[in-house]
Amino acid sequence: MKINVRFFPDENPDNPGRINYQIINRQGDVASINTPHRIYVQEWNHYRNTIRFSRKNSPRKEQLKEIADSIKCDIMKIHSIYDDYVMSGEPFRMVNVANSYLRQRRSKSFFNFMLDAIDNLTEMNRYGTAHSYSSALKSFMNFRENVDVELIDIDSDLMQRYEAYLENRGVSPNTVSFYMRNLRAVYNRAIEKDLIPMRNPFRHVYTGIAKTVKRALPLKALQRIRTLNLANRPSLDFARDMFMFSFYTRGMSFIDMANLKTDDIKYNTLYYRRHKTGQQLQIRWERCMQEIVDKYKYITVAPFLLPISESPDDPYPRYKCIMSRVNKYLKRVALLANIDAPLTMYVARHSWASVARDAHIPISIISQGMGHDSELTTQIYLATINNVLVDRANKRIITKLCGNDSSPPDH
Repeated sequence: MKINVRFFPDENPDNPGRINYQIINRQGDVASINTPHRIYVQEWNHYRNTIRFSRKNSPRKEQLKEIADSIKCDIMKIHSIYDDYVMSGEPFRMVNVANSYLRQRRSKSFFNFMLDAIDNLTEMNRYGTAHSYSSALKSFMNFRENVDVELIDIDSDLMQRYEAYLENRGVSPNTVSFYMRNLRAVYNRAIEKDLIPMRNPFRHVYTGIAKTVKRALPLKALQRIRTLNLANRPSLDFARDMFMFSFYTRGMSFIDMANLKTDDIKYNTLYYRRHKTGQQLQIRWERCMQEIVDKYKYITVAPFLLPISESPDDPYPRYKCIMSRVNKYLKRVALLANIDAPLTMYVARHSWASVARDAHIPISIISQGMGHDSELTTQIYLATINNVLVDRANKRIITKLCGNDSSPPDH
């Protein structure tokens, strides 16, 4: 059997081409195997059909060495598979050899294993998790410059290099953690399938969640948003209405709004189940909610309550696309309402919690209203919103200590 290593350049010379194996026996039976290896035209020796290395030491040179080593290992594996078929004495074709090799490689390739996980999640309609895995894989593939890695070779050193790569590009700690946690989840799946031994290559990288500033709006700002005249700006008007509907419904998430149906309203009460937790919630149906529903009833597709989804099997990307558009327009709404803060759909949820707290509503009731599993979750949630009440209390304490001369210093 002969194995030819071939290079096929991309139509765009700025993009890497792919390496392909052609396997052929003495009878002229041929099969082709595509590989995940990607290199540029200048990195291929067309006379020797081998990789051309740069004389300078660089990260890319190390990656090319990895590809060259992988090609050598691949050739050895293909020969071994071929020999097994010959020893079996059963008739076979070269396509059988190619398929056997591909099955072995797919079970060991981290890229392919993660792609399989994404496909499985999509088939189960778990679009959110599939999207998260896809984002993490795309980032990791960019770091690897599309050079695949076997599951067994995912180690602590590799993940620390990936973390440094992200930090050098100014990626926020929470985004670094997001990528790492999704890669770790897929890696743990491979452990569950007994494809690799139990190790912890993520033990030295950041997988926590750093606190971020949550910008809840006070009632006066919410009133300015609600009363804006946006009649001649339908896109901004729709974004404002979706924001207010979320606030009216105790900070309902956009995906839950997208899934609302007309028959979810019974006896002047809205019943729905949170997509995130599966918890059943009920909300008294108020006139302000009905006004928004009535405003869009002619463009809303049955059986839905709001003009976000179009069918019961509406794909996840459509909901994400509309939410992205709404968040974009909300930034312009904020400017018109003289609000100097990033305005997104999520601000509605924080604002409801903040307004409820400032109205001295007990945390137990706020927790129930938001659908939190425990009051501790609500306390953590509220702790990230703002410190207005704490600052007021602190000012009263300082005034008692220092008298009225407690104004802020000049800067």
